[in-house]
Amino acid sequence: MTAWKSFSVSVATLLSMMLSATASAEVEVRFLHPERYADAGASEASRARTLAILERHLKGAVQPCMGERARLAVDVLDVDLAGETDWMRADAGERRVLRELSPPRMELDWTLADGRGLVVAGKREWVSDMEYLRNATRAHFSREVLPYERLMLEDWARSRLCRPSR
Repeated sequence: MTAWKSFSVSVATLLSMMLSATASAEVEVRFLHPERYADAGASEASRARTLAILERHLKGAVQPCMGERARLAVDVLDVDLAGETDWMRADAGERRVLRELSPPRMELDWTLADGRGLVVAGKREWVSDMEYLRNATRAHFSREVLPYERLMLEDWARSRLCRPSR
């Protein structure tokens, strides 16, 4: 029984070390003046829900690209969700109509620092997916909220933050 306890403690220690090493990358997302965003929800409650989902999508998109002890700071300056709200239907609530002319867009100001705190990349830019309707199959079958925005952020993270494999 003592050998088993010793083994359990060793495995637990190893797992906690592995988790702390992978969790040491830090991602900070700030939404600046969300009340001024082009389209992040019609009400304050829907905007808060939308921004929480976008924060989760953004953090999930960048985590595979983050090095150990790296720090990414992202200021979200504007949000324009995919599609447009259909206000013509009384029962629509915040139902969205997807059109080619209404792709998802976000204005980001981001800075990536390495483990020593040195800035290695950063930019203020508009992130958009003009082809979001062509990627609709990938998004349509996901049962999540804001799938087009998630795919857009994943593509952005791969192009800006992930190191190409050699």
